[in-house]
Amino acid sequence: MGVKLKRRDIVKLVTCKICERSMTKPKCLNCMHSFCEPCLSAYIIKLVESEGKSIQCFKCPSCQADNKISDTSLPIESWRGDDTVDASSWCKDCREALCDNCASYHTKVKMLMDHTIVTLDEMRKQPKQISDTAELYSQHGGKYVEAFCDDHDAICCVECITEKHRQCKTVRTLEQASLGIKTKLDPLVYRMNELEKTTSCFRC
Repeated sequence: MGVKLKRRDIVKLVTCKICERSMTKPKCLNCMHSFCEPCLSAYIIKLVESEGKSIQCFKCPSCQADNKISDTSLPIESWRGDDTVDASSWCKDCREALCDNCASYHTKVKMLMDHTIVTLDEMRKQPKQISDTAELYSQHGGKYVEAFCDDHDAICCVECITEKHRQCKTVRTLEQASLGIKTKLDPLVYRMNELEKTTSCFRC
């Protein structure tokens, strides 16, 4: 079973630690903490102004981890991972192509550890299986459905959870919801198999 995501964990994931609001144009640092692009830009500019010169690295506002800047002549947007890197893997859960660095982070970050990652070669061999994982969309601009609300008996995306399901008692990941359904179906399948065995005796 995968890592259990609670509603508050999901809200944390989409909240910028600088402005304490839902992130706009999220940017991810090397330490995997994300912030709004405008907030991060303002934070870095303030650091540069306080130093009175260009800086070679800046600390993450959340964990204080150093984030090195390889080329300070590049615009700020390029300091935070906007460079183009060849993808090597595909995450079925994120539904995104990943470079070697991002694939490595998936094995280290608690909330990403249960994600299924395949190489791009594997993905090309099973395109239907990959596309089948991306069939469910929400009403929020094509965002993917990731959770199920028992209170409303409805599927929802991260944005739906933060907007419409904050007060709901039970919001589960799709994996957890499907396991619950499987648990209910297992006894029925067993009974059907037993009935089939019994009726096959009569047919003899």
